Amino acid sequence: MLKLDKYHYLIAGLPELEFNTNSYKKTLLEYRNELRKELLPNDFELVKILMHEIDNKNLLNILAKHPERFLIGGNYSYEELKTNTLNNSNLATYLQDFFLLDPFQNFPEKPDYYTHELFNLYNEFTHKTKNSFLQLWFEFNINLRNIILILNNEKQDNGDVLLDKNKTKQIIEKYQSKNINQKLFFPWFEKLSEIIILSTPLSIELAIEKLRWDVVNNLLLFTYFSIDVILGYTIKLLINNRCLNLSESFGHTKFIQITKNLEEAFDKNGA
Repeated sequence: MLKLDKYHYLIAGLPELEFNTNSYKKTLLEYRNELRKELLPNDFELVKILMHEIDNKNLLNILAKHPERFLIGGNYSYEELKTNTLNNSNLATYLQDFFLLDPFQNFPEKPDYYTHELFNLYNEFTHKTKNSFLQLWFEFNINLRNIILILNNEKQDNGDVLLDKNKTKQIIEKYQSKNINQKLFFPWFEKLSEIIILSTPLSIELAIEKLRWDVVNNLLLFTYFSIDVILGYTIKLLINNRCLNLSESFGHTKFIQITKNLEEAFDKNGA
């Protein structure tokens, strides 16, 4: 099949996505495999950068001994992440660097350290992309993550957990300056300030995902048939997948809490 530079037919055939709905009926794995066939090799490598989001979650769940939480659709199988890691040249360079830290041996004692190191290495890995859309997207995500930490922990030193500390230093300076209008630097700052005071953790998480969704739309204004549209579509699929998992996770947690409360009430009444 002739692979057109701007992928007119592929993009035209993609179903429309709506936020926080399961409107795309194929699995992420099926979607990824379809793109592997349709995209130029260099463009598919860009998709793989985004799919590392799933790989990172899967690896952390493996390290935490929760194989049942493994998500299908990333770049690597369970076995690829679990075994022969140090000698697997097919792994992305940031993962190879991460495995040099011996996480399988030490993760139980230092889960926060290894979680931060994984995302820090991934962040550095994403900086290498030459695609301008992805550059803007990853920069937004770093700023969003760091500002959430700053807003939630204003009285604490967040230096050890922030990503991209040079840029973050500028963010902190801007945030601490009372004469600076944050909207001049981050158009989404006012919306984020409203989000973090919502009543429940689930509503906050979903609202943050909606903010990310809207930023994708803004970055793709007047872009119609380039690889960037496919990258934005991939990000939206990942966002909807995360929303679904969030709802299931919070729902399961709520169910466990209700069950626990019922058991405690039963024990009290029976006593």
